[in-house]
Amino acid sequence: MKIIKKGEDFYCIAPNNIDFNTYLERFLKLSKVRENSFAEKYLKKIYNCVFTGYIDMKEMYTKYYMEEYESFEKYLYNKELLNNNEIKRLIKHCNEDYSLYKLNIDSNSYNISYYFKYDENLINNFNILIARLDK
Repeated sequence: MKIIKKGEDFYCIAPNNIDFNTYLERFLKLSKVRENSFAEKYLKKIYNCVFTGYIDMKEMYTKYYMEEYESFEKYLYNKELLNNNEIKRLIKHCNEDYSLYKLNIDSNSYNISYYFKYDENLINNFNILIARLDK
């Protein structure tokens, strides 16, 4: 798994049909925080804020836009208003087993999106941790 920031939006490359809730316990175990600690509770909040309300972009395309746009790339370009370089960067990680998810980090009240938008180290460190969830 990997989170990619594009302007004000965040996308995640993750396995097809993922249930992010099932990954939470593994995420906490990999983070090596003490159970019931402040750190564990805060990481849970961060994780849930990041992965609540996501949209499976491939599924959205297939379900609603396949007839309108001749390819997933055209859909991302015309509907999501991504440029060709952004599209290439996002879909190079997608294959038969992985999909592109649009995250809705702004939908929480914890201002997590502020940290993700302005602290590249947080995204990098978060990516290091969630990349290990696929293994």
